[in-house]
Amino acid sequence: MNKRLNPYIPFFITAAIFSIIACQGAPMEPATRQGRISPSILHSPIYLDGNSAIDAFCAGNGTTGSVSNPHVLQNFEITTGGTAISLYNINKYVIIRNCNLTNPGTGIYLENCRNINVSHCFISGSGAYGIMYSQSLNSTIHGNVIDKKLNTGIYLNIASHFILITNNNITRCGDKGIMVLSSNNCMIQENIVASNGGSGDLTGIFVRTSTNTSIESNDIYNNNAYGIRLDQSNNNTITNNLLQNNTLFGISLLNSNYNTFVGNDMISNDNWDENTNYWDNGTRGNFWWDYYATRTAAGHDGAVWNESITVNGGGQDHHALVYPKHPFSYNLPLLIDGNTRMYFFPFKTGNGTLGSPYIIKNLEITVKTPTGNCMYLRLIDKYVIIRNCTLSGAIGDCGIELDACTNVQITNCTMFHNYCGIYIQQSDYNTVSENIVYDSLYYGIWSNGIYNQIINNTCYDITEACVLLYARNNLVENNILRDGGVGVRVDATATSTTVRHNLIENMNHSSGRGVWLLTSGNSVYFNDIIGSVIYNGYDSVGGNTWTNGTHGNYWSDYEGRYPAATELAGYYWSIPYELTPGGVFDQYPLTSRVNAPSNPFWFAIYSKLRTDVGESIWSISQMVFTCGHTNSTGAGSFDLLLV
Repeated sequence: MNKRLNPYIPFFITAAIFSIIACQGAPMEPATRQGRISPSILHSPIYLDGNSAIDAFCAGNGTTGSVSNPHVLQNFEITTGGTAISLYNINKYVIIRNCNLTNPGTGIYLENCRNINVSHCFISGSGAYGIMYSQSLNSTIHGNVIDKKLNTGIYLNIASHFILITNNNITRCGDKGIMVLSSNNCMIQENIVASNGGSGDLTGIFVRTSTNTSIESNDIYNNNAYGIRLDQSNNNTITNNLLQNNTLFGISLLNSNYNTFVGNDMISNDNWDENTNYWDNGTRGNFWWDYYATRTAAGHDGAVWNESITVNGGGQDHHALVYPKHPFSYNLPLLIDGNTRMYFFPFKTGNGTLGSPYIIKNLEITVKTPTGNCMYLRLIDKYVIIRNCTLSGAIGDCGIELDACTNVQITNCTMFHNYCGIYIQQSDYNTVSENIVYDSLYYGIWSNGIYNQIINNTCYDITEACVLLYARNNLVENNILRDGGVGVRVDATATSTTVRHNLIENMNHSSGRGVWLLTSGNSVYFNDIIGSVIYNGYDSVGGNTWTNGTHGNYWSDYEGRYPAATELAGYYWSIPYELTPGGVFDQYPLTSRVNAPSNPFWFAIYSKLRTDVGESIWSISQMVFTCGHTNSTGAGSFDLLLV
C-alpha cells in the first residue's frame, strides 16, 4: 500500500540544516531565555528587492547566499516608525539575526521570498507587526522576542507555506500573538504566547483558512480572549500545548472541521467546538482542569478517565487524560467526597493505609468563586496526608474543610485570605501541624471533632479566633498565635482539652483575649500570653486548671497587676494570677517566658524557616544570625545572635 509523503518532511529536513548554520556564531540560547540582546551597529531601515540587491548588500562578507553559505544580516539596531527590514523577491538563503528593532511600523517584512531565517531578534514598541511574511515559503522564525504594543507578533499572510515558527517569546501584543492566514503546512512549536490582546481578535494563535498547520508544545496563557482560534481551517493538528487562563476560550473553533486535539492541558479556561473535530486519537485525549470536580462518578486506569467530557458546543473527548504535562493551580473548589473518590483522585500517592497513606502535596488552589472551600474532604476514613499546599481566596468558606473524616494530617500548608483557614467538622483523630494560616476573615483553625491535635502552627492576622474548639480531648501545643481576636477559645462541650507551650501575642481584634475558656475540665499551662487588649486570660465557668501542678503560664500584665510579688523557687511568682472575671487562679504564674521570643526579627526568621524547610524549629542549634536590628521595643540593638 502506498503511503502519502508527509508534506513537512522535505522542508523541515532542509530547515534543520539551515537552522544549524543560522546558529553558528549566534547565541545558542533562544531569546526567550537570554532576554534583550545588545546589538552593536546603529543602522537606518533596510530595503532590499531581489537577489542582486541582497548580493550587493552583503558584498565583501564572503557569503554567496547558498544553503551552506547564506547571506547574514546581523547585529543591527534600528529605530523607525516605518518598516525596519524589508525584503522582496529573494530566493537566496538569508539569515537575519541578533537585531534590535524598536517602535517599527513593522519590524521585519518579507514578500515573495523563500529560505529566510529570522532568529534571536528583539522587536518591541508601537506598530503593526513584529515579523510578517507574505507569499513567502520555506523559512524559519526562531528564538525571537516580540513584546509590547505591536498589533500582531508574527503574521503569516496569504500563501506563506512551509514556515517553521519555534522558540519565540511573543507577549503583550495588542491583537494577536501569531496569525496564520491562508497559509498551509506550517509548524508552530515551543513558543511562549502570553498576555496578548487589547482590541480586535484578542488571540494567542489565530489560524484562518489554513490547512495542515501543526501547533505543538506551546505555552499559551493569559491572553485576553482566545488561546487558539481556528476559523474556516481544516485538517490541522494541535498537540501537547498548555492553554491556561485565557479569558474567553482556551480553544475556539468556528466553521472548522477535521482538526485533531491530543495531549493539551486545558486549565482555567473554557473551550468551544460546534463542528466535527477530534478531541482524542482513540487512546489519548487531553487534560481538563475541571474534570475531577465535575465528573463525580468517574474512574480511571492511571492514565485515562473512563467517562467522556463534552466540549462546549458539542465536541467530545472520549479519553480525557488523568494527569497534565504542566504544573498548574486550581481556581475552583476541590471536593473529594468519600473513599472511592479519594481512590480516583489523580494528584496523590500511596494507598491509604497507615504504612502507605495517601499523600496530596504541592497543590496551589485559589478559589475565585463567592462560595466553596479550596479543598473539601468528606466521609473519608483512609489515612491521608495533605502537605505543602497553598490554599487561598475562599472568602465565603475555608482553605481546607474536613467533614466526617479521620486519620488526616494537614501539614506544612499555607492558607490565607479565606473565611476560615482550616475547618474540622465532626472529624476525629486528625492532626494539624506546621501550617501557616493568616489573613482569615473569621477563624484560623476551627474544630468540633474529638482527639484532634493542633501543633506547631503559625496563625496571625485572624479577625476572630486563631484556634476555636467545640469538642473534647483536643491538644493545642507549640503554636504561634498573633494578631487576632482570641488566641485560643475553648467553647461549649470542649472539655479535657490541653493548651500548652503556645506563644499567644497581641490579640488586638474584636474580643481581644489571649485564652478564653467557656467550659470546664481543661488544662492551660506553659503558655506565653502577651499583650491582649482586653484580657490575657478569661475563664467564664471555672473548673479548669491553669497549671500542670507545678508550672503555670507567663502573663505579660502580671507585674503591673501584682507589683509586690516576689519570685519563688527561681521560676514563679509568689502571688497567684487571677483570671477574669474572678475566682479562678493560675497558682504558679511564671516569671520568665518559656516559648519563642516575639520580636519581629524572630517572627520573620521563624516564618521563613517554616516555609522553606517545612519542619518545626523549636529546637535550633549551631545557627548564627548576623544582624543590625533593634528589638521589639526599639531599645538597643544586637550584631550577633547565637541560638
